[in-house]
Amino acid sequence: MGASATFVIDFGSIEDAYLVAELDEIKNGGKTSFVKGDSVHFRISADVDYEIETSAGLVSNPISKDNLNSPVDEPVENEVLTFVKGESPGTSKYIKPTVPVEDAITAETWYGNNLGQIRPTGTTNVQAANADTETLGIASITYVTEYYEHELTAPASMTDVYHILVYIKAVA
Repeated sequence: MGASATFVIDFGSIEDAYLVAELDEIKNGGKTSFVKGDSVHFRISADVDYEIETSAGLVSNPISKDNLNSPVDEPVENEVLTFVKGESPGTSKYIKPTVPVEDAITAETWYGNNLGQIRPTGTTNVQAANADTETLGIASITYVTEYYEHELTAPASMTDVYHILVYIKAVA
């Protein structure tokens, strides 16, 4: 028995936005199932503002990412990417923006063909300086992602089996 939380993400009319919600494995102690009295910690990574609503319970910092104290930085180390015939590979996480942009990738290692410096080309995409329609390459990169922390506290009236909907909407 326990609580089940369903995350729904609504991009509305916003195009090319990045908005992802996931359980916080560290703060939840690896738990994915929760019982009465537990708080559910979750992370949101986003390059847009967002609002959070729930069908029950209370969420800390529910209004938008801009109303929080600050995001949490997290390094992503040695993520392996393939560069195939000029295509721009995607990363597993949001790449924290930096100025200058080339500082966003903090380390890179090429395995075989060296296609040059790797730079972000979007929120989750990168490209190598010398990649084109004739080249192939594999590299690992290290970069920093960021996320915002939230905590869902279930209502006191929660029964042994309880379902909560967490609705996250991108806002312009």
